[in-house]
Amino acid sequence: MTTTPVRTSPLAAVRRAVSWHRRKLAVLAAVIAVLAAVNAASPAPPATTAVVTATHALAGGHTVTAEDVRLTDMPDGVLPEQVLGSLEEVIGRTLAAPATAGQMITATDVVSPRMMLGDASTVVAPLRLSDAQVAGLLAVGDEVDVVAADPRNEGRTTVVAERARVVAIPSRAAGSSGPLGMGGGQSSSSGQLVLIAVAPAAAKQLATAASTSQLSIMWRS
Repeated sequence: MTTTPVRTSPLAAVRRAVSWHRRKLAVLAAVIAVLAAVNAASPAPPATTAVVTATHALAGGHTVTAEDVRLTDMPDGVLPEQVLGSLEEVIGRTLAAPATAGQMITATDVVSPRMMLGDASTVVAPLRLSDAQVAGLLAVGDEVDVVAADPRNEGRTTVVAERARVVAIPSRAAGSSGPLGMGGGQSSSSGQLVLIAVAPAAAKQLATAASTSQLSIMWRS
């Protein structure tokens, strides 16, 4: 017995093809709708601002170079007050306190020695005072003498810097650690960091006295 094949009309074939493509388009449309819904529900990325950050750990009193800082995009919600957004605002200035790698640099983290001193023969030197009460009485602009007391020599005192001018007093939190050893023979993490303007020779005397003596100050009237 011979079976006669059923012939499909051209119109029916077209209808099946259109129906098949419609199903594909419907699935594609559903996928697109799901993706659109997911994107709409996802929060927008936070707005960012390019700010100055330290490329590596920096010591207080260090003069910032182009290799020390870079611009980094940071979320606006975490930006501290007075954060700097231009490298030119930082390069060539002096750090008032140690900075960690990646730390954002603010206007209070740097000082401009030449602007503040007006004398190219004067340098900025770090001084770490162990007496918190004395340090708490200091103010920027004070003129002081720095005195070194050597505990190994019956407490003998020597004036190691005369008419030094206080140019910056970093916060205790910012100045509580760092590689500088200006601590009167104590650990560099001890005492209040103060930046003072002195002659280059006095700065060397300060560095020498800090390794063996306790440093204090006397106010000039």
